Amino acid sequence: MSASKGCILMLHGFKQSDTIFYKKTSGLRKHLTKQLGYELIYPCGQMKIEGHLAGDYTGVEDQPDSVDMFSWLLRDNITGISKISDERSVKPLIKYIEDNIENKGKKLVGIIGFSQGACFTSVLIQYYSHLDIFQHLKFGIMFSGFHLDDASILKDTEDAIETVERTTPIKSLHVMGTLDTVVEDFKTYNLHDNFKDKYGEDNTELYKHIGGHYVPNNKGFLLKIATWIESADKEKDLSVKVADNKKFDQNNNELPDIDEDLLKSIDNLGF
Repeated sequence: MSASKGCILMLHGFKQSDTIFYKKTSGLRKHLTKQLGYELIYPCGQMKIEGHLAGDYTGVEDQPDSVDMFSWLLRDNITGISKISDERSVKPLIKYIEDNIENKGKKLVGIIGFSQGACFTSVLIQYYSHLDIFQHLKFGIMFSGFHLDDASILKDTEDAIETVERTTPIKSLHVMGTLDTVVEDFKTYNLHDNFKDKYGEDNTELYKHIGGHYVPNNKGFLLKIATWIESADKEKDLSVKVADNKKFDQNNNELPDIDEDLLKSIDNLGF
């Protein structure tokens, strides 16, 4: 068996779990592992949801009451406002990545999130991707995602959380179902536009599928996703190769291409 291209973190939606999301993404998982050679890692949210508190809000998945359900976000059941907890959401996931990926000599190259997990993916990319565990991260895919503003990020201190900057941008793909009635389309558009404003149009894309609130498993759309991933994964390597072809003098000034100079000399001869 060939070596893995790297690990992709799979973040489930609200009222789901690692086990549920594993089953719901069977088509995508098989394509990315068997066809492309990635290893998919499924963590579970740390906040267990009691059945009578589950409610009905963004990211909800219909599950039987007997199934354990979890969340990435803290929700105020009175105001209905959801927030990311630095202590209960982010730190446990970072520990999970360290234990299951970094300490095993693996590389985290991508994050794929669905609904609430997509929202969490966007937070990790925007505010935590400067951490060492994300140094190899190249892309994030957000299915049925929605945007949380900076005020929705809880920190241990009163210091405002700031968007981090990286020398190598992380590509993002935002996927929405045209029949999705759980996450309204304007919420996914807002998330996409937020990323486009921060990271540029070249690093941000939007795909639509004819379906509802789920990760599509039809082969045609999976091929489209796979093609995008391959492009996002290779782009960093291509930029390095281009840079390697350039030559510099002792003062770090780029030297001209010899072939280009020869052509200019021939032109100057008047032939």
